[in-house]
Amino acid sequence: MRLSAENINKKSPYWVIQLDDMLFRFRTKNGITYRVGFQEDKFLKVGNTYNFFITNMDNQNAPRDLDVFKVVSLVLEEFFSQDASVMLYICDPSDHREKAVLRHCFLLLLFRSLI
Repeated sequence: MRLSAENINKKSPYWVIQLDDMLFRFRTKNGITYRVGFQEDKFLKVGNTYNFFITNMDNQNAPRDLDVFKVVSLVLEEFFSQDASVMLYICDPSDHREKAVLRHCFLLLLFRSLI
């Protein structure tokens, strides 16, 4: 599967650079660089199963930035437009923001399922 940075950039508040078929990078107005993407899941070993990740490449505390949520939403939207059947999201709790991240992801997925 190949996702499209071109499609994402049509609506993205930040310029998104495609690094691989399902891997992207973008830099925020606060100077924080993120990688966001998917990799095929090797644990479940069933077709069309992927892990989703967001990585703060600078390992800095990032100020609240709703545009990051918009970019991540667009990447998820592009992923699901490709007929992917399963997504696993594993949240790294090292920055203690996992509850907020999971809440935002849940709300996004709920919203998308209602459209």
